[in-house]
Amino acid sequence: MTTLRYLATGFVHSVRLQNSATANQVSPRSKGSLYFIGSTSCMALAIALSVGCRDMPPLIGKSMRSSEFPSTPASEFSNVTPGAWLTNFDQATEQARSENKMIIVDFTGSDWCSWCTKLREEVFDQQAFLNWAAGKAVLLELDYPRNAQQPAELAAQNERLAAKYRDHIQGYPTVLFLDPSGNVVAKMGYQRGGPSAWIASAQLQLDANAQTAFR
Repeated sequence: MTTLRYLATGFVHSVRLQNSATANQVSPRSKGSLYFIGSTSCMALAIALSVGCRDMPPLIGKSMRSSEFPSTPASEFSNVTPGAWLTNFDQATEQARSENKMIIVDFTGSDWCSWCTKLREEVFDQQAFLNWAAGKAVLLELDYPRNAQQPAELAAQNERLAAKYRDHIQGYPTVLFLDPSGNVVAKMGYQRGGPSAWIASAQLQLDANAQTAFR
């Protein structure tokens, strides 16, 4: 109820200011500002009355902290964001089949592999790469940390995939390009030159392997 009292006081005060402004013939610009303040106070008061001021912090003399904004449930973000790296292989292959895309698989060591970090920062986090990959690839990250703990199911999946593609992995980072069926069609690693150089090399391999669908 404290908030309601503040709003009511603000509304009454604004009305008094407007009446005073009319009597003293202030400039139209100043009078307009006062009317704006009054109408804003009126709207806030109406909202407060309609919701009974439940969960509504004081609006005068106090700014809202981030913790006071209602949180959005995780389920609201169930859709995959363009450019987001998946971690589930089955989800990646299903999406690749439904959208007729290849899968770019990054075998990385997030907490120990410096070249993996450089590849992510210099290429994967760059808008040029995200634009290039958006229409042709599903992004999948398979992480093999040495210190960080992973969920058991995720760690088991990643070990299975490391064993499945071991003939193509000589070190980290290794980036495999898979068709929707999981077959390797190209392979990359770290390369200097930023996203443009990396994309050019990747595209040369895809073209050489007749992967015209992923141009």
